Formats: sequence, structure tokens, C-alpha cells
Amino acid sequence: MELSYPKVKRRPDGFFFIEFVMGSKRFRLVNGQKIKLNLKPNSYPPKQRKAKAELLAREVYNYLVNNNYSFDDSLPKNEIELYDHLVTQKLNEPLSPKYKKAIESISREFRGQVLTHKTIPIEFTNRLIKRHQNPTSFNTTRRHINAFLNYLKENGVEVEISSLRPRKQTEKLHKPIDNIVELLDEVKSFNTNLYLCCLLTYGCLLRPHREVRQLK
Repeated sequence: MELSYPKVKRRPDGFFFIEFVMGSKRFRLVNGQKIKLNLKPNSYPPKQRKAKAELLAREVYNYLVNNNYSFDDSLPKNEIELYDHLVTQKLNEPLSPKYKKAIESISREFRGQVLTHKTIPIEFTNRLIKRHQNPTSFNTTRRHINAFLNYLKENGVEVEISSLRPRKQTEKLHKPIDNIVELLDEVKSFNTNLYLCCLLTYGCLLRPHREVRQLK
């Protein structure tokens, strides 16, 4: 059995994971759950995470070498066990609450397909994406689903990735304001803070719903 030594990798958000190839499968681990080791590098302060991830890499490698290149009972026995195991593993990663909620919803939709077909038919995946008429929702759902399917595929689940192309989003342009100075003066007389937000929005092209509102 071919086994590459786990490489420690860092994500843009500062979280670490280890990646290695065993046989024909690629594995990415963020903790020691698969070898029954209570080690979670990303639960440590940022300066300690790399060292803990290196420790995880060493422990995982030694475990596999000494256990006939397998994770023993932690390996699922059939398609639905593997699917449930991977979903749980994914949700245990340090995900944002919004993305975690999206994965939970997608995984529930796909689970019935795995039970029935032992895989996720591409026709079902495409229907799931196409039910969104709004281009923004369509593209967001497509992106989340394909990322999840790629994760399953990298971990041994035989699935097809949707080839649906993203939809072009049509921008809705606001009508131009003829007398901006008069309008700003009127806003200023109503509320000074709102006037400052309007100046920043108009002069710096910031988005009022988030970028301006969260300034201090």
C-alpha cells in the first residue's frame, strides 16, 4: 500500500489541515478523530496550530504504518455509512455558521439518493440547482453543491460533479440623482450620522448595507 507522508497545509483563514494519499485515495484531516486521538490543531491559539498540525501528521502516519495502512473500524462498511461519516467529518471542520447551515441542508437532500441509488445521480444534482430561478441563488447553490461533491469524491464517494455553467447576473442600476448637493443637505438636517454614511457611500463607492454600517 502506497502512503505519502502527510503534508501540513494552511488555509487563507489561518486554519491548518493535513493532506496525504493512501492507495488511490486522497485524505484531508483537521483532527485526530479517524485514529481515535483527541487532537484538534485549530482549537489552539494561532501561533501553536502549525506545530500541533505537524504532530497530527506524525501521529496519523505512524498509526497507518503500524495498522496495515487502514483506519480499522473507523472506516465505514457501505455507501451510506461512508456518506454519513464524511458529512459528520465535514461539519466538524471550522466552518462559518452560514456555510455549515448550507452543508446541512445539501447533505439532507443528497442522503435519500445515497440510500436509494448508493450514489448521487447527476440528474438529481442538476434539478436541485435549477430549482433556483434567481441567478444569485442559482450560482451560490451551484458553488456550494459542487464544493460538497468534490469533497465527497476526494474521500472515496463515486459522484459526478455538475457541469451546469454559472448564470450571468444582471445588475440593476439606480437612477441618477440630479441635485446631489441639495439631497445631501436635506439628509444632513435630518441626521448627521446618516449624512456621513451617505458621503462615504457616494464618495467611496462603499455598500451601505454592510461596509458603511460597520465602520466605527
